[in-house]
Amino acid sequence: MRPTTFLPIIIIPSVAALIYPIFRPGTTCGRRPICLSKLKQQGTALAIYADDSDERFPIGRVWMDRLEPYAKDATLFHEDAVPIGSYGYAFNRGLSGALPPKRPEVALTVYDSTNLGRNASDFLSSLPPTGRHGGYNNVVFADSHAQRRRAAVGANE
Repeated sequence: MRPTTFLPIIIIPSVAALIYPIFRPGTTCGRRPICLSKLKQQGTALAIYADDSDERFPIGRVWMDRLEPYAKDATLFHEDAVPIGSYGYAFNRGLSGALPPKRPEVALTVYDSTNLGRNASDFLSSLPPTGRHGGYNNVVFADSHAQRRRAAVGANE
């Protein structure tokens, strides 16, 4: 083989290997099902907690602490699309210590949040405005179903 023909055979794959991660199709898109699954499991844990607690939701400032015994493991409360050590989910403070709402199928309980702290809780104000998952946020409702929702459609539905 001539040296000039051999050089492109080595350089082109090497450059491609270096730049592929930059153009790889959205890594957050690949995490969407995991996040949605985690929220569904949190919804199930909420339902079991409420059943054990006279049908009341946990207090917002300690909601993760209260649900942890009902979770498979603590990683359930860590959103994969946020920095390691962060949480990325919040609880609807309007349901803090409350009985289930009259229409649980439309009441958001836990959702993607810009507040990355443990036990984050607010009145739906921390939903990421542009969405965390390609223009969408993942949410769970008081009836325990989880859903991927367009970011512009938000908290007040």
